[in-house]
Amino acid sequence: MVQRILPNIFRIPVRLKGNPLKILNSYVVKTTDRNLLIDTGFNQDESFEDLKKGIEELDLDMDKTDIFLTHFHSDHTGLVPRIAGTSSKKYMGAADIELFEAQNSDRDGYWGKVKDAFLSRAYPEDEYRAAVDRNPARHLVSPVRFDCIPVHDNEVLRIGDMEFVCIHTPGHTPGHFCLYNKKNKLIFLGDQLLFDITPNISVRPRPGNALKEYLESLQKLKNYDVAIPLTAHRENNGNYYARIDELIQHHDIRLQELIDIIKTNPGINGYQAAAKMEWSIRAKSWDDFPPGQKWFAVAEALAHVDYLIYMGKVSVENNNGIEQYSIAGGGV
Repeated sequence: MVQRILPNIFRIPVRLKGNPLKILNSYVVKTTDRNLLIDTGFNQDESFEDLKKGIEELDLDMDKTDIFLTHFHSDHTGLVPRIAGTSSKKYMGAADIELFEAQNSDRDGYWGKVKDAFLSRAYPEDEYRAAVDRNPARHLVSPVRFDCIPVHDNEVLRIGDMEFVCIHTPGHTPGHFCLYNKKNKLIFLGDQLLFDITPNISVRPRPGNALKEYLESLQKLKNYDVAIPLTAHRENNGNYYARIDELIQHHDIRLQELIDIIKTNPGINGYQAAAKMEWSIRAKSWDDFPPGQKWFAVAEALAHVDYLIYMGKVSVENNNGIEQYSIAGGGV
């Protein structure tokens, strides 16, 4: 089950039952002094069973193991209280700690802001409710609050005789972090870069521009000498630098697609624009999208719309609380 990557670095595949991502790659850095576990899985029994088996196979003493969370999403943080040792330190990006605490201790307030962001772009409230009720961020999150040590850009994390540079890569979440080991040219990428699928970049309550941050983070990662890229989902069998360029190109294509849709349909709202985009999903029509997948599709479309507004290519008007979009100045 456990995959050896280097003599002291291992991958534990953790099932994400009922989720299109299928698995989370939880990584272990094992040293004679202390260990590091990177990301955990959903708070569900299937994830717990896989992670526990991996920990046992590696004979990992969790009282000598710290936990690094690349970001606050529940497929990465959900199992922390169930597997952490009594002396385990937990690390997370400072910006994500704030969101993580809001999501866990003030769910109505957090989700109220998310709801406003979607409904103001014409997401039907009944469909929003169906998507939220099935959202793993609500029902597979850790039920127990736990404290995290905030990490910051370029901070060095030492585990035994190994050093990792914490790289702030906002976009997928505001406080997303990667971990880079220069000696082995190895990087733990979280959800910043995936080879088999594209990371979801979701709209945020304003102010905020998730896609702008994400594209800047991709450019930032080009500056690191990487031979071993380790992603949080699926396989790690691609070319790191080529994949960065592919992801940038992917979003360029998406942006142009939205420009063409808005140009053809002036005054369109965000939900309508998302419905007209091409999506890689097995559904006969937009109406047949599963609620959760429609949620992510709209969220990503809106992130692209916000980027076009930021770039001055799209203008926005408010009509009875609903945003409507047109090409800025009548053309591009």
